Amino acid sequence: QITVPEASKKLIQSVGRLLRKERDSGKVTILDRRIVTKRYGKSLLDSLPPFKRTIETSFAIVLMALTLSLLTFVLTTMHV
Repeated sequence: QITVPEASKKLIQSVGRLLRKERDSGKVTILDRRIVTKRYGKSLLDSLPPFKRTIETSFAIVLMALTLSLLTFVLTTMHV
């Protein structure tokens, strides 16, 4: 488990690696609903550089989250 300040730092660093120049573009997908349902989620989002934000709740997003969970499980169990 990590604290909110640590999570904020890691998120900022990750976005910084994705967007190095003004012309760069990319997509950051956060599959944790706490980013919009918890008070600290707003703090995390506010710590990011200004860019277009879209919040989606759709079957495709849920399916992607389940797929990533399955991949994480498979990758984790393969290293045992």
